[in-house]
Amino acid sequence: MKRNIALVSTLGCMLLGGIWIHHQHQEIVVASTVKSEKEQSDEVLIQNTRMLSKQITIQLKKEQNLDIAGISINHQSKDIGVRVNGTPQYLNKVENDIKRIVEMLAEETIFKDYAIGAYIQITNDNKAELEQMGQLSKLINTIQEDLKGKGFVEIENVLIEKNYKMLIVVINTTIQKNDSASIDRGKEIEKEVKGALKEVKSSLITETVTVQVIVNNFSRKKIN
Repeated sequence: MKRNIALVSTLGCMLLGGIWIHHQHQEIVVASTVKSEKEQSDEVLIQNTRMLSKQITIQLKKEQNLDIAGISINHQSKDIGVRVNGTPQYLNKVENDIKRIVEMLAEETIFKDYAIGAYIQITNDNKAELEQMGQLSKLINTIQEDLKGKGFVEIENVLIEKNYKMLIVVINTTIQKNDSASIDRGKEIEKEVKGALKEVKSSLITETVTVQVIVNNFSRKKIN
């Protein structure tokens, strides 16, 4: 009798062990299958990314004859970036066309809701130009804020041109006349701008650079 009980116990342990081993094996198989499906999904995403990048490059060269530096599709931030070789001015000219073409190509794909951006390729040649444009933009903002804060409400816009030895600041105003009162106001604006620039730390303003301020009335005639 004891022998029979021992035999039954042994068989029970073997059966339970077999069930546990089989269950463990199932988990391993399931995990392996899930990983395989993820790998397949990644491969599909990579293939679609390559396909769209190629289509964008071909279409932009065909329609705009652009020198494409690269296409980037970021799946985490969900955006498509097009980098072109050229100047910032050129990019401003073609940016809307680039976005239109990319949006059209992405419309029927998994990337249809991605944000689209166009940029210039940063190289050693245009890096200095970009830095200068950034500094000019800061100077313009400084001048506009200073004039607004001092009550010069007639300011329409501010333009700055930089060459080797001169920084030319053009202040366009809504002043209608060209009489003595308008000229006096133009000189006040000029004085305020020069004073504001003296307080600015910028590599564009040095002792060797001459600052010229031109104040124009509504008809774009100089009044200072």
